[in-house]
Amino acid sequence: MNAVPAVEIVEIDAALLPAASRFLERRIGRGIKAADFSAALGRRWAAGPIGVALVASGAIVGAIGTIRSRRVVGGRAREFCNLTSLAIDPEFRSLAPALVRRATDNPDAVYTNFTASDSVTELLRAFRFVELEPVERVLLPWASDGRGSASVVVGGDAVERWLRGRQPEIAELVADHRSTRADWMVIDADGEWIAIALQLMRARGVPLGHVMYASHRTRFAGLAPTVARACRRQFGFRLLAWPAWQYPATGSSVAVRRPRPVLIRGDAIAPSDIDALYSELTLLPILV
Repeated sequence: MNAVPAVEIVEIDAALLPAASRFLERRIGRGIKAADFSAALGRRWAAGPIGVALVASGAIVGAIGTIRSRRVVGGRAREFCNLTSLAIDPEFRSLAPALVRRATDNPDAVYTNFTASDSVTELLRAFRFVELEPVERVLLPWASDGRGSASVVVGGDAVERWLRGRQPEIAELVADHRSTRADWMVIDADGEWIAIALQLMRARGVPLGHVMYASHRTRFAGLAPTVARACRRQFGFRLLAWPAWQYPATGSSVAVRRPRPVLIRGDAIAPSDIDALYSELTLLPILV
């Protein structure tokens, strides 16, 4: 009879990250390379482990990444932890709950997951994660807001400079996302302005500018057509899309179902408090 190898759960640190990244490349695929995982999980926005791994006989047989940040919600600093890239070798899948339990062991943190598969969604539900409304709004390309011209600032450096004298806390968000996949712009229409972070992606072959963050939630609906025009001028033809649970609808948008749900867990947290800035969507080449 073959002996069952001893398995332990360990934190992924800098020394273990290369091996964990190679494991995730092999298990997850989807064109994401080990170097992509290493760069994403090695990004340090807050202290704490960069993931946890199952190790059997010295080899990684399971792993989950944790992307950590500190965000201010309702005037209170909170620890956020974005779970990403859960993968386990088939013979060890019964240990998946133990891996998730270790990765979510801080009762005061807010946990998120933006790209869970069906099996991971089912597992996270068992850990009291709740799903946000799985709907995106897509702005129709002929939508008009009647505002005419607006000034547009594009690019992380220029947007950060523009914001420093106006709202420095938002400028810090831009600075945090240098060398990520977030594309920034500021729209200023007669003094009413909004800073936007976009993920450029494709869904079913359709090019989208997906809104990961908008600085003024209540202004978004009125400025969405202007944002869409600026996005097309800067990045070519793209439809503007955004999470229905995050930003209001406009009369010229349609609802479509997200391919994967967004899941969250945390006390005193509302859907409107959740954005994708400090997540795998800004760090990994996914959903493109």
